[in-house]
Amino acid sequence: MTNHGWEDNYNNVELSFDTYPPENSSSIESLLRDAIATNDAILQSQETLLRSLENQDATAMLQQCKAEQQNEKSAINVLDSILIDEVNQYFTIEVGARGEVFESQPIVPPVMQEYMFEDPMWPPTPP
Repeated sequence: MTNHGWEDNYNNVELSFDTYPPENSSSIESLLRDAIATNDAILQSQETLLRSLENQDATAMLQQCKAEQQNEKSAINVLDSILIDEVNQYFTIEVGARGEVFESQPIVPPVMQEYMFEDPMWPPTPP
């Protein structure tokens, strides 16, 4: 087998993937603490922003509900006034019609027969 020389060099080379100088554990811990603190600050600001948005959304929804309630109340008031007008017209017509009916019928007092009052306007009670 022929040895070209590069095989020996290739086998003796130690692979090194570290491109950064070795760091001590205290600097890694401090970087980790800084990253955690930064992450906590970001989370805190996001929570504050979320609460603010929730409050704004809740306020907007409350105002929208109040506006809808006001619209419904005004619609109900309009319908109530229409209903009252129709009922008044109905009773005016009915009272006029009943007044004509009542005026045309004579008022006859009930007559007592065999211990019972019988109204001549109604059919007699069966024996």
